[in-house]
Amino acid sequence: MERVWKGSWLRAVAAGAGLALVMLAVMLSSRGPAAHAQTATPVNTSTPTATNTPTATPVCDLGITKDITDSTVPEGGTADYTITVTNNGDNDCTPRMEVSDVIPSDTDCSDASVDSSSDISDSHFTIDGCDTSGTVTWHTDTTLNSGDSIVLDMSLDLTSGASDGDHITNEACITEPSNLGCDSARLTVTGATATPTTAPTATPGTPTATVVVVLPTLRPTTPPLGGVAPTISVPVTGTGSSGGGSSPWPLALGALGGLLVLGSGVVLAKRTR
Repeated sequence: MERVWKGSWLRAVAAGAGLALVMLAVMLSSRGPAAHAQTATPVNTSTPTATNTPTATPVCDLGITKDITDSTVPEGGTADYTITVTNNGDNDCTPRMEVSDVIPSDTDCSDASVDSSSDISDSHFTIDGCDTSGTVTWHTDTTLNSGDSIVLDMSLDLTSGASDGDHITNEACITEPSNLGCDSARLTVTGATATPTTAPTATPGTPTATVVVVLPTLRPTTPPLGGVAPTISVPVTGTGSSGGGSSPWPLALGALGGLLVLGSGVVLAKRTR
């Protein structure tokens, strides 16, 4: 009995060990290929494409200067400018170039042209804006060779808005091609008269009334017809009438006195008889 049990136990142990070996083999076989795939380095067999290097476009080295003939200009006078654009580089410049000049306030453009000393004929230029008092622009359609210059002339008239001592700055710029450049010139206004200020209008006051006194004209008394009447000086007491004509009281008293004198004469004559 004991021998049978020991034999069964040994067989069980052997079976378990065999099963463990089988499982270990399965595990090792499943991990092997994955580990090999992680350590493998891929090989790039494609040929790289060459990159094209862009060709650099030569840049024009342009310079610009602006000069004024006389830096002091009286009111109503004219300022004359010279604008010079020079190709300072080794390359010829693009056929299309542009120079612009903004007209400042208190001035009007009177002339814009291409100078005869320019290396480009004026037939290759178009000039715009001088008649509108905005911006004068010179366009050219031909190439400016290395070392050559464009010479431009412009004149500005000072208007009545300019005041004595004003400083007016005027600037010219290369606006095409892209490498921009500018230069300016300044003038001083002399002798301009300041605009008079209009005085406020006075408000009329109330007129004063003028009183005129008219004196009556005294008319002389007309003497009676037939000569000058004798004047009898009789003292009279009282106030005369305010009506027209002579007063009756002197006449009555004169008549009464005459009668008294006449009666006295008659009495004296009878007594003497």
